[in-house]
Amino acid sequence: MTRRDRRRRAGTAALEFAIVLPALLLVVFAMLEFGWLLTTRLVLVQAVDSGAQSGGTARDWLGEDPAQFARTALRESYWIGDLPADAIVVEELPQAAAAPRRLRVAVERLPYEPLVGYLPDALIPQSLSAVSVVPLR
Repeated sequence: MTRRDRRRRAGTAALEFAIVLPALLLVVFAMLEFGWLLTTRLVLVQAVDSGAQSGGTARDWLGEDPAQFARTALRESYWIGDLPADAIVVEELPQAAAAPRRLRVAVERLPYEPLVGYLPDALIPQSLSAVSVVPLR
């Protein structure tokens, strides 16, 4: 193998790497973005569940407000960022004849902030939502 053949092979390897690199980076960024999306979604669902459980343990006969308990626990549990007040919905559902009172806690249309920002908008959601309903004690 001559010196000229070695240079030619090295140049070929560099060219192949330059061709494959954009696809490789797209896959890596897609994995990072998807991981961040799953993390954000799981933290949101857990925070809503925590808020609902906390609101469900409020004691009305002592003057505790289930809605306030739920909002406070939800905001404390969502550690990724701030929750806008207009995205949080806490309401007591109408009581049916034989059913217990229920508390519905939801976060609706929370804007999703991408981690990487390189992926097209069609591949990532614009907003996230989560709902939890628990009986009031």
